[in-house]
Amino acid sequence: MDSSDFDILFLDVQMPPHTGFDLLKAVVNRNYEVVFTTSFDSYAIDAIRFSAFDFLLKPYGHDDLCDVIERYRQKNLQNKSTKQIENLLHNINEGTTKKKIGLSDKSGIEFFEIEAIVYCKSENVYTTFYFDNKTEIVTSKSIKDYEKELGNYSFFRIHNSYLINLHKVKKYIRGEGGQVVMSNGATLDVSRTRKDLFLKKLGEV
Repeated sequence: MDSSDFDILFLDVQMPPHTGFDLLKAVVNRNYEVVFTTSFDSYAIDAIRFSAFDFLLKPYGHDDLCDVIERYRQKNLQNKSTKQIENLLHNINEGTTKKKIGLSDKSGIEFFEIEAIVYCKSENVYTTFYFDNKTEIVTSKSIKDYEKELGNYSFFRIHNSYLINLHKVKKYIRGEGGQVVMSNGATLDVSRTRKDLFLKKLGEV
């Protein structure tokens, strides 16, 4: 079972010849919430022991299901806000040299050191981040949003499709607009209209 494909697992307790608890015991890494469903309330204690997000007693209705979804949504918003505030406090700490950025994907929000970002690539309404360690993260925000967010950290938009970390440029290849070779080996086009300002910014880092 690929636990990265969903956020909530609605799991029946009785699934002969096994139980929902047997299934959970077989899963090593769980990054989703579990809502147990059963017609026997005696299973509720076992569900609690497994730290289930919620418990639905059959027969349950539309309103019961909506309540579970809303509680999940509110919990996610609270967790996200808490992490963002923690990261804000981290970044404004005068003793902090390695600033971080929070990136959201379908599994949640994760924080990365800004200096480890090599470049960002626009994928229509999405943005893919490429890191020193070959990690790639796809987020649901546009590259224009990140251009504003990272503008004070030596990032420059060399092309409609690329926002790069100027500290990660290994080589500039001359041309009409030219190209840059990044620290991870990627070769990216530089827009002709942004070439002069890019070379100026590159000389300032």
